Amino acid sequence: MNTHEQVKQWENGEGVALFQGLGLAEDAEILDYGCGFGHYTFAASRALNGRGTVYAVDINKKCMKAVGKVSSDRTTL
Repeated sequence: MNTHEQVKQWENGEGVALFQGLGLAEDAEILDYGCGFGHYTFAASRALNGRGTVYAVDINKKCMKAVGKVSSDRTTL
């Protein structure tokens, strides 16, 4: 398994469990400040399962473009 596949596996498994274990409110609003390529953003979004909102912000325009592309390509995060 390459690094990219390992990161995606984390986003869908351990990352989701991390946010679910925080005891967030169903309608939680999360700010991922300095989101980079959005690995925590996507894990948080999956953990909220459409009930809350996740905002992603980064100074790096390349990162924000990548996060926007991935989020628009996925029907369900």
